[in-house]
Amino acid sequence: MKLDFNTDNYFAFYGLKVSFEPDTEALKQQFYAYSKQFHPDFFAQESEEAQMQVLELATFNNKAYKTLTHFDKRMKYVLELKGLIEENEKYQLPPSFLMEMMDINEALMELQMEPDPAALEKTKEEVAQIEANLLAEVSAIFASYDEKSTTEPALLKVKAYYYQKKYLTRIKESIKKL
Repeated sequence: MKLDFNTDNYFAFYGLKVSFEPDTEALKQQFYAYSKQFHPDFFAQESEEAQMQVLELATFNNKAYKTLTHFDKRMKYVLELKGLIEENEKYQLPPSFLMEMMDINEALMELQMEPDPAALEKTKEEVAQIEANLLAEVSAIFASYDEKSTTEPALLKVKAYYYQKKYLTRIKESIKKL
């Protein structure tokens, strides 16, 4: 018994085009269909090789679904497919962004030493506004992405957004601890 599925990439596995904003309903339906189809109980009487293949497909299905349903993971995955993000890459954030983050980090250090609920709320709002502004710069790219026609400069803007958002996520985690 040989199960033949495209496991070159998660989108192809589900029969979806590569997208920053995939059809979530189609994704969910295909995930559940595969979850039933690759359930190990249905293959208990098959050969050990077939059972291993089904287990691999079930694992791939779960990993693909978790990646494609999570905005940040999906964004990173699309950029990886395009060869724009590499494992353990040392991405250089824009100096203007780093200056903004330095100011916010200083404010957070001050809040650690002298808690001030009003100042903390102001910092939260500032971080949220920065994040919203960054998203606004790339949201049109997300919405209109086409694997064949979206340019590399546009995708490099998404890459910059990805790394800036990662940085902001760490800032928000620091804020939660205050």
